[in-house]
Amino acid sequence: MSWSSSDSKIAWVTTKGLVTGIRVGSATITASVEGFQATCELTVNRKSIPATDITIDRPSVEMYKNEIEWLAATVVPEGSTDEIVWSSSAPQIVEVSDQGKLVALGRGSATITATAGGVSEECQVNVYSPVTAISLNARELTVDKGSTFVMVATLEPEDATDKTVTWTSLDNDILSVNSNGVVSALKGGVTKIVAKAEDKVAECVVTVLAPVESVTINKPSLTLEKGRSEILYATVGPEDATDKTVFWSSSNPSVVSVNDYGKITAESVGTAIISAKAAGIAAECQVTVVLP
Repeated sequence: MSWSSSDSKIAWVTTKGLVTGIRVGSATITASVEGFQATCELTVNRKSIPATDITIDRPSVEMYKNEIEWLAATVVPEGSTDEIVWSSSAPQIVEVSDQGKLVALGRGSATITATAGGVSEECQVNVYSPVTAISLNARELTVDKGSTFVMVATLEPEDATDKTVTWTSLDNDILSVNSNGVVSALKGGVTKIVAKAEDKVAECVVTVLAPVESVTINKPSLTLEKGRSEILYATVGPEDATDKTVFWSSSNPSVVSVNDYGKITAESVGTAIISAKAAGIAAECQVTVVLP
């Protein structure tokens, strides 16, 4: 009986049929005797070297939604024949390819595992969805002094990771605002409420109307010679009253006339009441005109 190999560089066979694998590949071993043959298809594989340990280059990864990252795994021993297999605990959040490519698909966390034979290593991946825009329920408001109202901020996208909104008043004497967006109108005037989420900002211009509470004239009464003039001054309170417009009038203009600025003129002998009115609240001064 004779023995032969179709490729002695892959598999070598002795005259007694002892086969030795030389290198990885396939060869046909043939046995011949008196004109009869039998064959055996032989495959030579690499010697199996199991993995004893595996490490990933990073224990954790922070990613933004739609971002791409790469992980690398190292197997011990260096010549291990075990292939690295990647997997994700939440593919809908983080997808991983056979080469360790990470694709962040949604907000949340996923555990990425690299396995080689009987050993494995994990990497924690957190996907962050940043705020792209912020808007308020109003861009301009007019409110009364002493009132309280709530500002509402809307963030985009809806699945933003950090939805913390920081509220600020540009003038705390006019408006105060707490961490929940509750605004108190403290004083008449105009200022802004600012809402900030990450690096995105939205503003609302607020006008606070303060009503007139009092009107006083610098002189409650006076005597004026005919033909003489004098200026009366009206003070409107409080100091932050929104509309301090004063309207002057005389009960008897033929005796005492008054212009729009509080200047009175004694026209003839007699008595007249000069009124200063602001927002429906009035003060009076009695003027008596005498002959010089």
